[in-house]
Amino acid sequence: MISKSHVGLYVTESYVACGEVSGFLTTPKLTRFSRVLFSEVEVAKKGEGEQEAQLGQQQATPETQLDMRAEAIKQVFENAGIRKREVDVALTAEEVMVRYFEMPLLPRKEWDAGIRFEAKKYIPFKMEEVVSDYLVFKVDRKQARMHIIFVAAKKDSVQELIGMLQELNIKVKSIEMVAFSLARSLQEQLSVDGATLLIEVESEYVTISIIKHATPFFTRDIPFAQKVPGLDYGSMFDFGSPDSEAREVPLAMEPMYESLFSEIRLSFDYYVKRFGVDDIRKIILIGIEGADEFEKWKNMLKHEFDIAVELAALSVKKEGNGKIDAEKEDYFASPGLLVVCGLGLRSFRGFGNLIDLYEFEGKTHKKIVDLFPRIAVAEVAVACILLIAVQMKGMQTVGTERSTLERLQAQQTSDMETFGMLSIQQLTAYQEKMTKRRNFLKTMLVDRDYLTKKINFLNQVLAKEIWINYLETGYHPVNGSFLRLKGAAFSKDKEKEIAAVNQLLTVIKEHKGFRQLFDRVELSEIKKGKIMEADITEVELVFWKR
Repeated sequence: MISKSHVGLYVTESYVACGEVSGFLTTPKLTRFSRVLFSEVEVAKKGEGEQEAQLGQQQATPETQLDMRAEAIKQVFENAGIRKREVDVALTAEEVMVRYFEMPLLPRKEWDAGIRFEAKKYIPFKMEEVVSDYLVFKVDRKQARMHIIFVAAKKDSVQELIGMLQELNIKVKSIEMVAFSLARSLQEQLSVDGATLLIEVESEYVTISIIKHATPFFTRDIPFAQKVPGLDYGSMFDFGSPDSEAREVPLAMEPMYESLFSEIRLSFDYYVKRFGVDDIRKIILIGIEGADEFEKWKNMLKHEFDIAVELAALSVKKEGNGKIDAEKEDYFASPGLLVVCGLGLRSFRGFGNLIDLYEFEGKTHKKIVDLFPRIAVAEVAVACILLIAVQMKGMQTVGTERSTLERLQAQQTSDMETFGMLSIQQLTAYQEKMTKRRNFLKTMLVDRDYLTKKINFLNQVLAKEIWINYLETGYHPVNGSFLRLKGAAFSKDKEKEIAAVNQLLTVIKEHKGFRQLFDRVELSEIKKGKIMEADITEVELVFWKR
């Protein structure tokens, strides 16, 4: 299999992070990562003799800051050993505006113009001064309304970043808001039955984001360290000596935490009022390093909001091969690492591409109907490969078990001669062992072999709008053997999608082959989904046999 890799780049006010995620289809892994602080770049460029003078400056000039960024980007690629020069980029929360609004339902071909026209009411800049993109996350046909998440950033700052990267011979593939990257890298931790609050802690500010269905519905930067003049940023999360029994929040910092919690409550209230739900089920902390600091934050947040609190952890595995400095970078807590992993996951199946703020001359958006045939062919090819692999593995297992059965039958006569010398307890234990063995052999040699030969009837009853991309067999101790199929339906006419699913269920139930194989079939799940930008209907069927 051919592996593919994607590089994520995150440039903040204090550091640059870069990482590479590699893998095949749905098995991405972090293979390279590095982070470079601007302060380290200053020392490296100016030398130790000028270090004190540089640190004494309160503010660097824009030209100096640009040079520092460029030098840091060069170093971060070199340190991580990344040769690929195409990157997905994330913008910090303070560089991006996120707006939610509703508007009358429009035909799909009018979405782009209509949504951008409506967004003028909510963006405090002229539309020609910003780069923007949007997500239609809900369409209410009964009320003839559509729900929009609109994201925009100042065009000047984005073009400045793109120009700097081009001078470094780095090509930009996409640009998104950091909250989307975090949601993607933390997808296994996000609440499945509600919303999740992300709290990203940096030295001078805290960013809070409310994520639902892997989509940021709200994001906000809250100044933190500036609340206490003269407070050392580097020690603001130091709650005392690690050996101290009572690690209390310093008195000087209490107003800061009170202000932070007040801002979080306001964000909760806005979310509840704006969306009409009170479903924040979990808080995930990002950027908290060390068990002591995490426990302190966890206790304070649980006391204030009575919500489960977790520490951020990546949803991909790490295989650094010496290119990830684990001692320098906290694998689970670093915001930079989480962001670049989320960027690297953009192009992997199942992680999604939602927002892209990268605008350039000649950029076009293909129609969904043009993209879909290629997607469908790829899905069918992958499904065929998986089915062939499952069949070959099954044949190998069955062959092994048949040989074992023949060997046991040959030994049966000699075994019977020894039974007369066994005790009742020994005979009972042997009987239980043989019963388990018999059940296993029956499952492998009879049930599965029978299902394999008969399951071909599904190919004859599938409508042209439906394809299958997942198959699983198993045994439930109460309900019996089962076969689970997952697939999707697509049609230009969405009513035809639902009709195709209903027709499939009717045909299966009335099919003679089904009645011989299974006792019943149930529609386990049917929901809306996406492939690229195509709206599809995802279907899960479960066949049962006692």
